[in-house]
Amino acid sequence: MYEVEYKTEITLEEKRKLDALFRADGFVVKESVTQNDYYIEVTDSPFGGLDLKRYRDEGKNIFYTVKTYENAGGHKARKEIEKEVSRAEFLEEIKKYPNAVKIIKDRQSYLGKYQNMKLHVDMDSVKFDHSPNMRYFIEAEVLTEDQSEVRILKDMMKEFLKTSLGKDDIIESPGMFSMAFDKI
Repeated sequence: MYEVEYKTEITLEEKRKLDALFRADGFVVKESVTQNDYYIEVTDSPFGGLDLKRYRDEGKNIFYTVKTYENAGGHKARKEIEKEVSRAEFLEEIKKYPNAVKIIKDRQSYLGKYQNMKLHVDMDSVKFDHSPNMRYFIEAEVLTEDQSEVRILKDMMKEFLKTSLGKDDIIESPGMFSMAFDKI
């Protein structure tokens, strides 16, 4: 499955406005969750960006995720494989990576539609070690099995966020690992 997403940093005021907008537009609001992400392996992708392996502890559920880039007709496509793992497996594996980059964030998720396409929206509140204040991000995401759809869907996610924020343009944020590791 290919994960097609667009993420941008927002203000607390924008976060509050977007929450109200999504609720008014009939998006399904998921239960807020605290996520403890452990990035255990990160390598440069031959297609640009970073390939990574991560454990995500959400309290009740723990997930192991592998994200890699592929070439999709001259564009990067992010392939994601995720599986739920037991707490015992997680604790055993994480011991092997004492220098894992850890990021803790609170996530509010929404499920809705844009241009008749189902999409998933996450709004994260993150306090990076290198930032003096809490930071906020919104990410719109769709999944596809068709690699040839990646570029068009990426543009659609950007358009959705621009429209939702009422902005003519937005800047894509780097991934959470890059922001933590590079102190962005």
